[in-house]
Amino acid sequence: MLQRLSLWDRAAGALALAALPLHVWMLVAHAHGLLLGAAIGAMVLACTVCGVHVLRGTSGCRALQQLQAMAVLMVLAHAVMTAGLPGVGLGGGGHDHAGRGDVVGNALAADGAMLMIMGVELAVAMCAGLALSRRRRLGLG
Repeated sequence: MLQRLSLWDRAAGALALAALPLHVWMLVAHAHGLLLGAAIGAMVLACTVCGVHVLRGTSGCRALQQLQAMAVLMVLAHAVMTAGLPGVGLGGGGHDHAGRGDVVGNALAADGAMLMIMGVELAVAMCAGLALSRRRRLGLG
């Protein structure tokens, strides 16, 4: 069943799809382990599918709920990686003796990119939440 999309539906879907190149760039430009790389790839694929479903208006509230949940999980994952918990992420969780340049500068650049992606993911979660709220208020979901 096709539904007329609200501004919030379109914004959530469009922001999710707009974040995909950022995630692919982060995946390619920065070193990730096999497990983390596979997790990022799976999340990118899931966000693509949900974003397309939201923009097509074919899945009702389910795709919006999944998109919102995925965006919140992405914000949490990026926060953990930015915080630099031991063995996870980039934020100063170790040191480098390989002579690959300015370690602090590289870590700060990666953290800045993750903070930017966190902002986009927060916007996706907010727009999806507002779209769901609107649908409930109008009795559409």
